[in-house]
Amino acid sequence: MPPTYPERYPIKLPFYFWIAGPPLLLIRLPLLLLFLILMASVLVILGLITKTTGLELKRSRKFLHHFSGSFCTLFVGARVKKNGTIPPAGSLMVSDHRSWMDAFIYLNDRAVTFIVTKDSSSWPIIGFLIRSLGNIYIDRESVRDIKPIIEGVEEKMAQGESVIFFPEATTIDGETEKSLPFKSSLFEAAVRLKKPVYCAALEYESCRGWPRASRIIAWGDWTPFLVHVCRVLMMPWFTARVHYLENTVESGNRKEMAQKAQDEILKALAAMPGKSNTI
Repeated sequence: MPPTYPERYPIKLPFYFWIAGPPLLLIRLPLLLLFLILMASVLVILGLITKTTGLELKRSRKFLHHFSGSFCTLFVGARVKKNGTIPPAGSLMVSDHRSWMDAFIYLNDRAVTFIVTKDSSSWPIIGFLIRSLGNIYIDRESVRDIKPIIEGVEEKMAQGESVIFFPEATTIDGETEKSLPFKSSLFEAAVRLKKPVYCAALEYESCRGWPRASRIIAWGDWTPFLVHVCRVLMMPWFTARVHYLENTVESGNRKEMAQKAQDEILKALAAMPGKSNTI
């Protein structure tokens, strides 16, 4: 469920949004849709080859995962600025959650696996790609059944794949609230596997003269998914800042681990450059 805000804020779009935006949308949306369908089709074919021949084709799959993230971030006009060291392969990482774009920002750096909700696979445009990326699915209504998720995380990490999840369990605008309480259920995987958790902080900044990123890029108002995609595609460019934190989080208690991770990420967000058009 989306968070409850005191009131739904109106988004006032400048007049030049309607001059520059529609042409960008008409160019970007069909090409992006075509690219995602092609990428998902290739991934499905690789999966069939693996199933019938036993060949893993790990390098090809990882390359396609990374390439899809790099292409999508470039295609939608995202300028990614990184700080810190990317966690090593086979690690478990958490991040704050702002938008459906978050996954592509992290895929831009390396091939990773995400723990995602089952309903995300039904999203228009990118749902087919999500189903083809080999992600780990979680049913929020039966989150207590953590065993299959832990097994999935362990399998991915044993194969040298990094796993990322968003413990806020929903997207927020980053303005009304900087962060929601981190849900601790998925941290049980790190506790049982005795693995440290890496943390990353992510924020967006819209291009100069446009509404703040919290109003355009963040999916905090929970407009229909396709409407939000179009809103992002109509912006000439935006900046995504990723800060990979140096400190890892370790604990034998999942709730304590979740709180530590949130504290680290909030400190990193507070230290990021503050501008009027950031979230």
